[in-house]
Formats: sequence, structure tokens, C-alpha cells
Amino acid sequence: MGDYAYGEIQLGGKINQENGRKLIGLLSGEEALSVYRERIVESGDCLADFVDAGGKLSFTSDRARNGEFADIEQFCKANGLSFIRTSDAFGEWDAEMVVHTPESTNTFIVNANGAIMVHSDYIKQIKQKLELPMRSSITASYLARSMGNAIAEVIDLLDKLCPPEIEIPKFESC
Repeated sequence: MGDYAYGEIQLGGKINQENGRKLIGLLSGEEALSVYRERIVESGDCLADFVDAGGKLSFTSDRARNGEFADIEQFCKANGLSFIRTSDAFGEWDAEMVVHTPESTNTFIVNANGAIMVHSDYIKQIKQKLELPMRSSITASYLARSMGNAIAEVIDLLDKLCPPEIEIPKFESC
């Protein structure tokens, strides 16, 4: 089963006609799925009718199961499409943003305004990585080697905190 919460998803990338029909089928099956221009997707619709002026295909629903669009997200992953999905907090679950490109998927906890929330454990780990070489330095070469490793580890931790700077490609149907 699952709870319902508000969710929105923005799709980007290129899709062929056959997969476009499959996507319309998935979109028309979502419960109470409304879209840009407040329209409900129906099985005979054309995807091009739902692409906004910026070239994005965006959908919202106030009854998305767990705030997700599981079938649509899986379809995008299987067909090389990018998406950004945000969902509201509900019950014990935080609001989240999922950024998917064909290369990677990242999930972030966000506040009610969509700003990414940073987990304090990551900040503590970054602080520790930077402090450790400073406390244990014996020689300049050791410090340089240690700092190089610490900086690489800090960058890895910061990557976990920051969403990739991506521009969802325009949605194109053939």
C-alpha cells in the first residue's frame, strides 16, 4: 500500500514514438495525476502537448504514492531519460529531491522551500578530515601527503552534500 503525498517530477531527454506511447500509458495510469496547464493525462494524448516553453515535461500529483512516481521513474531510468523529482514530507518521512541522469542518481533531503538540508554528520566528518593532518603533522612532506588525502576525502564528502549542477535536457519526442 503506501501513503499519499504531493510530488512533482520534471522529465528531460529524447524519446522515440514507441516509448512516448508507453510513457503516456504510464502517465495516464497514475492516480489523480495532473500536469502543466492543470490537465489530466489521457491515453490518447500527445507528449508534445505537455512540454512547457522551457522544453520541460513536468507533472504533479497531490496523491503520489509515498510522494514518488515509481513507474515513471523506473521507465526514465530504463530509457535513458533524466528527471528531477521532489516530494513533500509526510508522516515520519522527510521531503526529498531525487536528481537522476543516465550517469547517476542522487537523493537529497530538502526543506519545505526545496533547499537541500545538510546532515550534521557530514559536516563533522569534513571537520575531522581537515583537523587530523594538522594535529598529526611531523614533517612538511607528511603534511602535504596527508592534506592531499584529506582534501580528496573532503571533496568526496562535499559531493554527497551538493547536488550535481545539471541542466535537464529539453524533452523531445520523435
